[in-house]
Amino acid sequence: VLAVVAVLALLALGTAWPRMGINAAAAATAERDTASVVRPAFPDFLPEILCGRFVDIGGHRIHVVDRGSGEAVVLLHGFGGWVWTFRDCIGPLALHRRVVAIDLLGFGLSDKPAAADYSLTAEAHLVFAVLDSLGIARADIVGHSYGGGIAAAMGLLAPERVRSVTLANSI
Repeated sequence: VLAVVAVLALLALGTAWPRMGINAAAAATAERDTASVVRPAFPDFLPEILCGRFVDIGGHRIHVVDRGSGEAVVLLHGFGGWVWTFRDCIGPLALHRRVVAIDLLGFGLSDKPAAADYSLTAEAHLVFAVLDSLGIARADIVGHSYGGGIAAAMGLLAPERVRSVTLANSI
């Protein structure tokens, strides 16, 4: 499934299949991204590429992985998933684009409040708020499973902010 998502994202974004290896610009970006992250305690098993940062959205800590540079592509996991879903996609995509993978509210390393609105619309607004906090006005959105429903909701709520939507095994 992960390989299919990566291929679909690359095709939808008009990007050639990524080269294996890192060019100087990508290496500099990776160094900058890693240096700018205040690294809280992450689980030992979590690969460095998935160790992001936390942003405060509506009083909730949301875990965000932000790698690469250029036009942004946002990766939204499915129900019960988290950024781990995209562990094999983030690095190759970040060679060509700015990649933002978000642990949605209630999942992964983000807060899990009992009394929260987890609807597609609420999660879409949360993703827009995360993008605002990162200074991203417009992005390509890739949604897997439940994340696909959120991606579709984003496109309907604010089409001027969504360059494209790619759905993989989506609701």
